[in-house]
Amino acid sequence: VDLIPRQQIEDAERRLFELAETGRYDGGFEAFTDAVKDAIEMASAAHQRDGHLSGLSTGIHRLDTMMGGLQGSDLIILAGRPGMGKSSLATNIAFNIAASYEPVPQADGSMKAANGGVVGFFSLEMSSEQLATRIISEQTEISSSKIRRGEITDEDFRKLIACAEMMQKIPLYLDQTGGISIAQLAARARQLKRQRGLDLLVIDYIQL
Repeated sequence: VDLIPRQQIEDAERRLFELAETGRYDGGFEAFTDAVKDAIEMASAAHQRDGHLSGLSTGIHRLDTMMGGLQGSDLIILAGRPGMGKSSLATNIAFNIAASYEPVPQADGSMKAANGGVVGFFSLEMSSEQLATRIISEQTEISSSKIRRGEITDEDFRKLIACAEMMQKIPLYLDQTGGISIAQLAARARQLKRQRGLDLLVIDYIQL
């Protein structure tokens, strides 16, 4: 089947990324000793990580207790009726993971997260500015409607500035492109992984 140039580039990039990540393109059998090594590395990471979780801590204790953190192979769907707080929960988890990021250099020069992680956030419904305002509002406990209308005190404004300065240091990357295809989304995620690292990907919301 003839593919348009953009699709050819995305397909070639996907194949190269898989090869770089796994050392092999096809699937097939894996030696049990390799699986055991992976299991021990996971247990070691959990032992050293805050909270002794095998996965990324969401920053929400009860959720972490139930799930053991977010695992590298997980696809988690937050489902609920409109206005139930799905975006708010996803935003809080993304922020908590990025804010607790502690990188550790590896032998090959790359960085690996000892705690927290690098987060990519596809905001398909709201702009990056709206998402940032929501996060700042939740972290400072200042109403986002008050922030938008400028109905804040000098003390509130100092809180906003301090929060913004802190947020500039965390590895949380936003993409507000609407109408994006799955292939484009995957290509951008691979690019972020290659350039900055990537431990958690949030899509708000997947129906779009």
